[in-house]
Amino acid sequence: MVTHDPLVRAGLERVLAEQGLRAGAADVADVAVVDLRPGKKLPSLSMDLPLVVLVEAGARPTELLSQGAAAVLPRDCAPERLCAAILAVGLGLVVVDGEMARGALPDPSALEDEGEELTARERQVLTLVASGHSNRRVAKALGISEHTAKFFVGQILGKLGVATRTEAVVVAARRGLLWL
Repeated sequence: MVTHDPLVRAGLERVLAEQGLRAGAADVADVAVVDLRPGKKLPSLSMDLPLVVLVEAGARPTELLSQGAAAVLPRDCAPERLCAAILAVGLGLVVVDGEMARGALPDPSALEDEGEELTARERQVLTLVASGHSNRRVAKALGISEHTAKFFVGQILGKLGVATRTEAVVVAARRGLLWL
């Protein structure tokens, strides 16, 4: 636990114990829970642990995630949610409270951020490309020729202003065109 308030630390330890987790136990030892007060920055820990950050309402989860947080939850979240987040982060997942994420993460339906808008078929192809499909597998999945699949991939690359399929997936994810 990373908090300067002994009362908060005791409360967190009790919540974890009530949920069957114990600070320092094997399933919690690989995650640090940080109680972050408004205006404070994430602490730099000497240990390289994923951070579950508890914040006040209105905090910006994208900023905290970019600073190294692996989970962002409101300070008043239910104990079950906190424990679920700790276990998920321990397994390598990223967790953001749904209410906090609503206004902070890109809207997947917002298709035109920069460049030209992708057609519905191009979005289907892009989704398959993001899943690692070759042009042949894209063609088979969509019932089109391999040549047509290659054409769509070329159109996507041009509209996104990138040179490779990997760049297309990265740019599309950043623009909210894909959820990975």
